[in-house]
Amino acid sequence: MGTYINIKCGKCGESMTGGYQRGSTSLLGVTHIQCKSTYCLEWNKTSSKPYSEFDKSDKLLFNGGIVLRSILIGGIFGTFPSFAIMDNIDSYNMRMLVLFGFAAIGAFLYYKVGMWLTKKNISVVQEEQNMINQKMQIPIFPIDKPQRKNSFINLLLKKIK
Repeated sequence: MGTYINIKCGKCGESMTGGYQRGSTSLLGVTHIQCKSTYCLEWNKTSSKPYSEFDKSDKLLFNGGIVLRSILIGGIFGTFPSFAIMDNIDSYNMRMLVLFGFAAIGAFLYYKVGMWLTKKNISVVQEEQNMINQKMQIPIFPIDKPQRKNSFINLLLKKIK
């Protein structure tokens, strides 16, 4: 069964996906999206972030998902050509070797193509995030907070002097 998502603006309630769309949420994506309504144009925070902002657990989960999909999906598709060859093989051990060999080749090819597409997607998301940061005027590096004039430590230092 498919998953459908509908992202709505938090201010005006306008759908930013044009209604329910097939898809799922992902760790990889931009941090904010702008409402498409002409009178609102509010920036809405998402649960996604660019790959450059992933911590170790996010990277492990994201890359682990790619490896798991490669083994499952690539392995299944890799076994299909082996069925044509296995009819001519009498030995059970040789049949299993052919089956798992083709599954490994399929998983490897699926992984390589998946990583190539993921690297392209990571660079596209990073470019989009940089444009969003410029539009929203978000600093790339955190700015030090100015100290308050009447903080407890500053008052103590004044009394000591």
